[in-house]
Amino acid sequence: MKYLKASLRRQEVGLFLVIVVLTLVFGIFNNHFLTGQNGAFVLQSVAVIGIMAVGQVFVLIAGEIDLSVGSVLGLTGAIGAWLMTHGINPWLALVLT
Repeated sequence: MKYLKASLRRQEVGLFLVIVVLTLVFGIFNNHFLTGQNGAFVLQSVAVIGIMAVGQVFVLIAGEIDLSVGSVLGLTGAIGAWLMTHGINPWLALVLT
């Protein structure tokens, strides 16, 4: 058990170091990478995935496995887009999806 915990810590530290090194490399080669505007864009890009992940955590804590989360996200996006292209108010389309 101690070996498992130690290996998990090493993997986590290794992954953290890879992220730090990649961030530094991209920051050196691209002047716009380490800006507040890019940080806000990244946070906006991952917001939907983060919300889905929080919901999935509750399912996993309950001891269940539900792989349909991504499919439901794609289906609701397609339904919402279809409704809006057929003239439905975007707010009403949001409620309907």
